[in-house]
Amino acid sequence: MPCPVCGEEFEFTPQDLLELHEGDIIGCDSCDTELEVIGQGETLELTPLEYFTLCPRCETDFELSEEVLLKGGTVECPHCYYKFEPDWQED
Repeated sequence: MPCPVCGEEFEFTPQDLLELHEGDIIGCDSCDTELEVIGQGETLELTPLEYFTLCPRCETDFELSEEVLLKGGTVECPHCYYKFEPDWQED
């Protein structure tokens, strides 16, 4: 199964397919993208994990682009244009 971002092949054993469950997160060793497992077993798919943040001023929930995630620092709310630094720590 290829990584949907870089195309690097994942090789899953039958045991791996049994142990992966919908909602699990795995990382691509080639491009470092975090991928969410959708489906299970033969219907397993991988999709890039989306990251969202909440604007502290207007409380708009918006997705952070991959470029912003790689760079870190401040972001700008697309609704009110407030610039702030999100909590970059994972929950």
